[in-house]
This record gives sequence, C-alpha cells and structure tokens, in this order.
Amino acid sequence: MMRFRLPAAIVLPAILILSAAGTRAGEVRVVVDHLRIRASPSSQAEVVGEVKRGDVLKAGDAQGDWVQVAPPDGSVLWVFSQLIRGGEAAVSPVLVRAGPGINYRDVGRLQKGDAVAVKGASASGEWLKIAPPPGCILWVGRKYVEPVPPRVGGERDRPPTALTESKPPKVVTPP
Repeated sequence: MMRFRLPAAIVLPAILILSAAGTRAGEVRVVVDHLRIRASPSSQAEVVGEVKRGDVLKAGDAQGDWVQVAPPDGSVLWVFSQLIRGGEAAVSPVLVRAGPGINYRDVGRLQKGDAVAVKGASASGEWLKIAPPPGCILWVGRKYVEPVPPRVGGERDRPPTALTESKPPKVVTPP
C-alpha cells in the first residue's frame, strides 16, 4: 500500500482554519448585554475591559471555548514606566501587561523604538497606562459572540429576507 503525506505547510493551516469554526482572522459580534475581555483563555484570567451587545471585534484563532480578539478602541494596557523614553520603547522586549504589575499576564510585546501612546500612570508612577499596540491578544468566550460574515462589495452579507430571497425571475412574454 502506498502512503501519501501532505506537507506540514498545507496540513497545519488547514487544521487551524477548521478548528476556528469560522472565527479565524475575521470579525465577531457580541451577542450578550455585557461581555468581559480577558488576558488569557480562562474565566479566571484578568479582566482588561468590557464590550456590549452589538460591538464588533477583530477576531483571530479560537481555542476551545475562547476566541482571540484585538483590543477594542478605548482599551488600555500597562507597561513598566522605566522601559519607556520619549514616547517609545527604550529596550527590547517590553512586555505589555493586563494590569500595573509583574503579577499580571503579558498580552503583547513592544520592540525598541516602537511608539507608545501613554494614557496615564499608576498612583506610584511605576506603571504607565498605554493604548494597546498592534499585536496584543485578548480573549472572549466563544458562546458570547457570533461570526460576522465577510464583506462583499463594501457591505456585510445578510441572510435572505422576504424581500431579498433568491427566486427565479418571472418571464413575461408580451401579448
């Protein structure tokens, strides 16, 4: 019997796409009144924000009952203040954390020279609140969001309604 093996470069992306069940690299809409955004895929993880019903989040891979999301607008994360100079990361890497302290999970990283938008500081001044830089990953429960269909022609796909159902056109012949 002859065995055929697909290269890992084909198999692994296919597994990731299938495991995400339609939420990979797209958008999800919040379907509950209030949804906590967490630092890792666990109900015990730090809460770093909250969104409300109807909010749309950029989504990444799913992991079990959780979906990766980019921090929504208005989110703040934290960095150790001594690692920031003149509005940029002074060293590499700078861990971006869910809260003001090393006991909080890191949710992203900055490299030396990366711009940092400071939004405030902790009471002691040791930690800075910052706008989330690109690449930060947060998590929401999968059962509290639904995939948003991809955009086609600038508008979101909508399920058929009584007005838009696809029916064959009536052929009318002139008398």
